[in-house]
Amino acid sequence: MSNAAHRGRAYCGTGFFEALAITVSSPLLSIMLLTSLVSADFMEYSDDFSGATLDPFWIEDNVEIPGATITQGGGVLTIDVPVAPSDHSDAQLVSAVSLPLGNFTASVDFLLPQGNAMAWLYARQAPLGVSGVHRFGVYLWDNDRYNVWYSNDDFYGAKYCRGSFGNERTTWHRLELQYDAHAKVIGAYVDDIFLHSATLHLTDFLITLKVKDDDYYGPGPSRVQFDNFQFSYQVVPEPSSLILLVTCAGSLLGLAWLLARKRREA
Repeated sequence: MSNAAHRGRAYCGTGFFEALAITVSSPLLSIMLLTSLVSADFMEYSDDFSGATLDPFWIEDNVEIPGATITQGGGVLTIDVPVAPSDHSDAQLVSAVSLPLGNFTASVDFLLPQGNAMAWLYARQAPLGVSGVHRFGVYLWDNDRYNVWYSNDDFYGAKYCRGSFGNERTTWHRLELQYDAHAKVIGAYVDDIFLHSATLHLTDFLITLKVKDDDYYGPGPSRVQFDNFQFSYQVVPEPSSLILLVTCAGSLLGLAWLLARKRREA
């Protein structure tokens, strides 16, 4: 059964500053809240794809491969490609809502029971359909090797990381991405084995599970299955947000001092 568990708030928006305004009438509470809000935005999400329909965390997007289907059942997500397309094309699930800059870890188990389509775990700047943004993916290529593909200010393309385990048709393996928002560095792993890292600016980002195929790897059909998706996320305010937070802090502390002084004078 899919499960979404949220501690604190999953998203940082206008409610962040509305909460500050609401607590002004209680100076002590305002100050206490202010010291904790920087680390309050935290989210954990998991999906074992056992529900009858996709969890609202996901949307189907950009299913370019003719005849490709994305189905959920039996505790797995299955992407079937009946015939490989003539050029690189995708069938994918994308997180329904973009998230602001933050530390995150995303992982998913995958199996390639048939064909040579590529299984990807992918992170990119939002919105979709915009070229030139920073993005990074780890994937099994042609049932033969693990690669990363990324685009940043210095690089655009793929890098070989390691050979396959040789049992990807029958044994589940785990793809994982870890992002350090302070250092702006993303790392790729398979079964906890480090593969590659790169500098990446991921403000307002999306997470994607995708299958990419091309008749270069064979005519098909192909089947890729995903299970046990895990995602943890911690908001990291950008410098401009921190400046605003400090400004709010100064205002609240000043207001708290004035209210305290009025109470003493009364």
